[in-house]
Amino acid sequence: MFLYLMVCLCLTGIVMSQEQKQGGLQGMLGGGSSAVDHKYQGKKSFEENLKTAGNYFAVAFVVLSILVKTSYVVRFYAAAVKQANLVSNFLSKNFGQSFA
Repeated sequence: MFLYLMVCLCLTGIVMSQEQKQGGLQGMLGGGSSAVDHKYQGKKSFEENLKTAGNYFAVAFVVLSILVKTSYVVRFYAAAVKQANLVSNFLSKNFGQSFA
């Protein structure tokens, strides 16, 4: 759970620190600047590194979310089975019939 919390915080920090590429609604409708993105041949820029790290943290977030949810479902199912067995044992002791 600690790892999940750290991934969530890192992903939030990465997304919040990225620069906005478009001018909001104006950029979406075509009124924004028409600057051409240049790909650098050499070392990656800080923004490209943030984008790559964001992708990795997003994948880790999805995988950990599935694992956390699965573990809670397994725990809930095990507790429900245990509770059903306790009720069945109680009824069979007190009423002399098998309810399983």
